[in-house]
Amino acid sequence: MINDIAWHTEDIIGVSKNESLIIRITQFILTLTIVLAVTMVIINGIQYITKSANGEDPSKTRWNLFYLAIGLLLALFSVVIINLFRSVGESTLKTIGYHSTYTQEQLKLPLT
Repeated sequence: MINDIAWHTEDIIGVSKNESLIIRITQFILTLTIVLAVTMVIINGIQYITKSANGEDPSKTRWNLFYLAIGLLLALFSVVIINLFRSVGESTLKTIGYHSTYTQEQLKLPLT
């Protein structure tokens, strides 16, 4: 039953099981990164306000926000790199003649 669903998904969206796993992991990590970034912006914003109100120097908090922005940009850029490698891999496979147009019966492996 699970194999039938996996093959059916591959036929519909044209993504293999391994590739869809990589995509799902990448999306999960990116979502986690965004949630943590928003949390850190809120925490650093509160620290910035309290340090400014107490007359302290909030420059460390400003640098934390700067590093947070750089980290978020790197996380987003990593998704671009992953998609670039995926598209290059797909085009290479198409160039050498690999086609994923096999039927479900052709792709089924005997169960061990």
